[in-house]
Amino acid sequence: MAPYCYLCHTTCRKCSGVAATQCTSCYSGMFLSSGTCVSTCPPGKWGDTATNTCINCYSSGSSPYTCATCIGPANNECVSCNTGYLYSGQCLASCPTGYFPQTSPSRVCQPCHTSATSPFSCRTCNGGESNNCQSCTEITFLYPTSYGQCIDVCPAGYWGDTTSWKCQPCYNPGGSPDRKACATCFGGGATSCLTCATGTYYFSVDKSCLSTCPPGYYANGLPNPNNLCVQCYQNNPPASPDGTCLTCNGPYSNNCLSCGNFQYLDSTTGKCVNTCPIGWYANPSTNKCEKCYEAPSTASTYQNCYTCTGGTYKDCTACLPGTYLYQEDQTCLYTCPPGWWADLPSRTCKICYQYNAAFPAVFTCATCTAENSNNCQSCNSPYFLDSTTGTCVQTCPDGYWGDPGSKTCKPCFSTAVPTDIMKTCKTCSGGDNNQCTSCNSGNYLYTNSNICLGGVQEGGIQILLHSLASSVSRAVLLRVFRTPVRPAPDQTAINV
Repeated sequence: MAPYCYLCHTTCRKCSGVAATQCTSCYSGMFLSSGTCVSTCPPGKWGDTATNTCINCYSSGSSPYTCATCIGPANNECVSCNTGYLYSGQCLASCPTGYFPQTSPSRVCQPCHTSATSPFSCRTCNGGESNNCQSCTEITFLYPTSYGQCIDVCPAGYWGDTTSWKCQPCYNPGGSPDRKACATCFGGGATSCLTCATGTYYFSVDKSCLSTCPPGYYANGLPNPNNLCVQCYQNNPPASPDGTCLTCNGPYSNNCLSCGNFQYLDSTTGKCVNTCPIGWYANPSTNKCEKCYEAPSTASTYQNCYTCTGGTYKDCTACLPGTYLYQEDQTCLYTCPPGWWADLPSRTCKICYQYNAAFPAVFTCATCTAENSNNCQSCNSPYFLDSTTGTCVQTCPDGYWGDPGSKTCKPCFSTAVPTDIMKTCKTCSGGDNNQCTSCNSGNYLYTNSNICLGGVQEGGIQILLHSLASSVSRAVLLRVFRTPVRPAPDQTAINV
């Protein structure tokens, strides 16, 4: 019996049987896959239009992996992946820079955020938003550091690290160290600050933030970003002639709080000075001008110092008007002590005249009005003040006697009446008329009564008796004149 041709299934161009699964070739637009002509090849295969057959996609156990679906046989003609992530037709183990792996609804590499303005493009990312960056391209910095945005200027408290291209935190030690946290910075160290938080101060010398400025600087008290440690006033003649402040509370020469060696804080002006003002002394232990002694009252023995070397009443070097410097103990007194006199021009107590062997008859003054030997007011025992010369003498001059009680030369008995019987003593041992020790020329010392008698001439006794009868009994006078009389130096004694 002759062979018989059966009609292929309508989907087959050629076939080996009448069933739809017995195709051996397909019409254009259809592809042979396991004996069936299909419009779309199954996963893992692609439709070859040249042969109208489904051919296996690229297959590999390593990246690039086998294509789940594809449009050709090459490893870069994948359309989807079962393993890895689709990027540029390949199924890769990881997405390249600038892409992140997406697992749903399909495993593909999606592009990271891109932008020419801030926030800028991510270099790597874990999502497609601007805050999904994990690293940044050069000249931009990742903030925060684990993932975030790519920015060109890090925010306050961070600095741009050009090795990692991340915004790293500024120095912030916590606790209470000497150096405080930076508000802004250019690095991560304590000395990499640019500005400081309000309440701390930027120290430009080492670029740190401090709660207390170091010596030579003061905190200007301003808020961030102008809170600075500003240098104290510096001596720089001729423009800045005043003394340098060691510590201060402002920029001017009168804002000093303390001074360096060999200068002293003048609290009346706030300046550092080489010499303290009148009424103050330089204290080298504190480098301050401190007040000279001030008396509790005007009735005090020791009065205010005008200038001084210390703070006690015995440290005076000059005194105020009305008081005098007693240099033996450096005190200021209303009245100089015995042996000293008040010199008004110098306002000092100067020592009275002291014994000088060149003038052996003149002795030391106990008190005085000036420095010369004739300025004595009183004398020391056993000497006497000669009021006629103002000197202290051992023997009073003629007409005077030394009174031990007052230590002065007091006048002997004297009379200016020519008719007086008893005459002036030339020298004496006391002030009475019967204390003469010698008589003036022309008079006679009656030694029994130590009186000086005048007008007695040898052979003239009766005349003398007659002249004395009115004031002295004749019996007394006869008794007197029967006693030998010691003549004055140019007279001879007579007997009655």
